[in-house]
Amino acid sequence: MGVHNAKNEKQRMPKVTPEMKVAFRGWLHQDTMRTPKDMLRLLKEALAKQEIALLGNELLPTLQQIQGAVKTIRCKEFGHLSTTEAAEAELAKWVEPERGNVGDFNRPFAFGVDMIEDQLRPHLGDGGEESFRCGLRTFRLMDKYRSACVQHPNTNLLLHIDSTFKTNKSGYPVFVVGYSDLGGTFHVLCIAITSQRREPDVAWVLQMFQDAFTRLFEYAWNPAIVMGDADDAQFNGIEVSLQVFPAIQYLMCFFHVMQKCWEHGRQMEWSEWDAVTEDIYFLHMYSSRDMLDVRMRNVHIKWGQGSVTMQRFRNYFYRQWLPPSK
Repeated sequence: MGVHNAKNEKQRMPKVTPEMKVAFRGWLHQDTMRTPKDMLRLLKEALAKQEIALLGNELLPTLQQIQGAVKTIRCKEFGHLSTTEAAEAELAKWVEPERGNVGDFNRPFAFGVDMIEDQLRPHLGDGGEESFRCGLRTFRLMDKYRSACVQHPNTNLLLHIDSTFKTNKSGYPVFVVGYSDLGGTFHVLCIAITSQRREPDVAWVLQMFQDAFTRLFEYAWNPAIVMGDADDAQFNGIEVSLQVFPAIQYLMCFFHVMQKCWEHGRQMEWSEWDAVTEDIYFLHMYSSRDMLDVRMRNVHIKWGQGSVTMQRFRNYFYRQWLPPSK
């Protein structure tokens, strides 16, 4: 029997092989918006299907190695040049001014961008797990919101937060934050771009606003009600924000409520669904918890007299959307 000698084996190293580079080119030609993270996911899938093979001395490349390979392919085949320096220079022009040196109240300025220590330039990150975050707002929009809060101290302005995708080449999510008045008009407060869409990114948006209102307006911003959708990152991000805003309540957008209700109630007869929809709309319009509780009991009895499908929907609706008042 021979003696195993590890020194005689080549050290296993993560690397991007020529075969992987060919696959990266093909995936980029299929969709130029694919990110290094997408490449890593597709690579794992291809390896699992044995469409690409690793040799005995090779390991799966790191995300940083894939980023380098993708960057080279983009430069050579798509003419994409590095925009890091240009982006840093542009962001430096939008730095938030000091309090008392506002200038044009309607001029947008960037907020929440991490600055490199000892250097007057922003930190853009490398597109990896570390989030890049940048928001845009104006003093006029913030002052308008602050004035509305001060002039109506007994009214809770409804804050809205939502995010969308595919509005930029990088595929980064764009957050839109604003508030609605009693007339139902939506007023934008800011837009923000982040490279991730996780709980800390949602919490960051609200915390940056609190910091800005404190520093620039000496105003203690403490939102009581926030409306969003069923996205886990948004919901959990608000939960994270409870550490800073303990009184905040998260309301679900009514459109998304009805969308979820339809998914659970589509097996009902149309006549039953019409009746259920009407009841939900009436429940939605009540302005006091006492009146809502009375209507809830009546609707609960009414739906319990319907078909088995309606009764099943009743159990879902009351468990998910109308828990008993505390």
